[in-house]
Amino acid sequence: MTNKTVSLVRKWLGLNTHSTRDIIFQARGDGGPGVPNIEWVYTATRTNHLLKMLNCDDVTVREMARESLLLHMQRRKIPPAKENERQFLGFKIKDNGKLDIRTAGFGVRSDWMDLNDLCHRSGINLKWAGPDGTPVALNSVVMDPLINVCATFEQEDGQHELSIKTARATMLRMKVEESAQHWTSLSLQGKLALLPFANHSVSHSILSNTTIGEDVLIFCIKARLQVLPKKYNLAICYPSQHNPHCILHPTPDNKETMAHILNGCSFYKGLYIARHDRLVDLVSQELRQVQDRTTHMYKHSTVKLNWFDHNCTDNNILYNIPNTPDIVFINQARKSVTIFEIGCAFDLYMDTCFTSKFMKYQPLVECITALGYNCQLIIVVFGSLGHVHKLVLRGLQMGGLQKADAKRVLKFCSVSATIGSLHIWKRRCVVYP
Repeated sequence: MTNKTVSLVRKWLGLNTHSTRDIIFQARGDGGPGVPNIEWVYTATRTNHLLKMLNCDDVTVREMARESLLLHMQRRKIPPAKENERQFLGFKIKDNGKLDIRTAGFGVRSDWMDLNDLCHRSGINLKWAGPDGTPVALNSVVMDPLINVCATFEQEDGQHELSIKTARATMLRMKVEESAQHWTSLSLQGKLALLPFANHSVSHSILSNTTIGEDVLIFCIKARLQVLPKKYNLAICYPSQHNPHCILHPTPDNKETMAHILNGCSFYKGLYIARHDRLVDLVSQELRQVQDRTTHMYKHSTVKLNWFDHNCTDNNILYNIPNTPDIVFINQARKSVTIFEIGCAFDLYMDTCFTSKFMKYQPLVECITALGYNCQLIIVVFGSLGHVHKLVLRGLQMGGLQKADAKRVLKFCSVSATIGSLHIWKRRCVVYP
């Protein structure tokens, strides 16, 4: 069932068989299409159901389940486990994880045999335990209501107890985390997986927005997986037939990676500017609505000294420093200045872009502060494939937007950045038909 699901999703998205399946079963909030894994759901649900029967508060259900367990084990002549032997609820299991059945040809299906297989597959250990968690003997299990099944599982940081009430959710979370860990470890397809400096609550709205065209969705997923047919990828697979360099540049240093196409090729400079200006317009439009009428807004303008009410005699104070931020709000009555600098970097380098822009405009902030104004600098960085830096949401709130409005704007800008990148990719496909 899992292989069939993977095959259908790959066919829909146009992914080849070498693309990782880890992204398919990730939630949309983590950058995946959110396809449920039937095997995971079945394993977690059935295991949780059988464990709840053994620990049920209803005396009749609990005793019938435990009597059934003992009956099935006795019919198969499975011996009790010794102290240092591997065990399943007190019964011996082999090295391969199967119960040590001593009756040849006894092939009747049993829920408890299935439970052992499911636990072995999920890495869960079951044992009988008293109220204080100490192991108890097998012969005192059935009638004693104080004895319950204790489930534990191993992780890198040690052994953890599995709560029967939340076993299903915990098992599903463990599977998703295991898949995510493998996805992020991939050298190429995992580069943009679960970026630690991205705000994932607003970075993946394109995956759940039903008004987005299918071409945009497919482009976003394939571009984030780095599986689009670029020269760099083709050179990795077929080094004797392709070279990784961009033919639009005479120097061989520019390899045609996804980052180079969407952010680093001078041939597409006009499209980069159009994508950036669109983001500036969207953000400035929302910020303008929450400013009062006495606040002046300047967009795409060089900061001039005559904007400020000052007594400074140095007319060159604002020169020889970066002085052209994207948006500037000035309120003369409150003597306050808010500078917004917006960037659209490749998603992997958003954190670097955020830091560089912050350092770039620090001299301007210091000069405006010297003029007697309270100046704050807010950096807004988007990824060219829709990711949003984790500090941007708080920055827009500092600029006057409510949290809900800020999230709405960022989701819209995330989609806009991805659509702009799709236009760049289509232009690239014209160059390489």
